[in-house]
Amino acid sequence: MQHLRSVTCAINHAGTRESCLDYLATVLANDIKQNDIVLMVLLDGAQLYESKQSDCWMYVWIILNLSPDKQYWRVHVWPGDFIPGLNKPKNLDSFLFVSMHHLAALQKNGLMIWDASRNTVFTSDLYFLFTSADGFGLIYWDGMVGHSGKNGCHLYCGVRGRHGAGETGITKPLLILSLSPSQSLSVPYCMTPDIIHLVGNLSDLLLSLWHTTIDCATADNPAT
Repeated sequence: MQHLRSVTCAINHAGTRESCLDYLATVLANDIKQNDIVLMVLLDGAQLYESKQSDCWMYVWIILNLSPDKQYWRVHVWPGDFIPGLNKPKNLDSFLFVSMHHLAALQKNGLMIWDASRNTVFTSDLYFLFTSADGFGLIYWDGMVGHSGKNGCHLYCGVRGRHGAGETGITKPLLILSLSPSQSLSVPYCMTPDIIHLVGNLSDLLLSLWHTTIDCATADNPAT
C-alpha cells in the first residue's frame, strides 16, 4: 500500500484524475506489481542561443515510483538521447527507436536487479505509463497532425485549427504500439496534454497585450 500511495501521488502531479484512475486499474489487474518500475518519458526541443539558429532535441526518462519531491532530481532523471541541431531532425523516430526498442526488450525478458540490503536477485517488469511533450513534440508520440490540423489538441476542446491540405489526422504508425500491451498504458490514455505551455503562453501573451508591451511588427501599434 505504501508503494501504491507513492506512485499514485506522483501520478497526481504528472497527469490528471483520469490518469490516476487508469493507473489504479492496472494495479488492481496486477499488471503493475510491487517490484515493478513505472516510467514516463519526456521529449522537448531547445534553442541553445537566443539570437541564432541552434535547435536541439532531447528526451529523458522519469521513474514514477519515486516520490514527487525526489523524482525530478537530476540524479534520478535518466537521459534517453540528445539530438543536436542546427535544424530540427527530419526523422525523430530514428532517435526515439533506440530507447523504445530497449524498453520493449526489457519488457519481454524482465530486468534483473540485485537488492544488496537483502542479498537477493529479483526480476522487475518495466511498466510504461506516460509520454510527455509540448504541443509541438506530442505529434512524435501520438502520430497526430498536431496544431496545424482541424483538431490540433485532439482533446475535443472545441477550438478549431487550420486544416492543411492532404492532412488526415493520423500521420504515421506509433512506436509505443510495439510495447507490451500488459506493461504499458494504452493509447490514447498514455498521452498527456500540454497544459503547462497553455497556461504559461496564454498568460504571457495576454498580460503583455493588456499592458501594451507585446512584441509586434514595426507597422503595428501595441496600443491598438
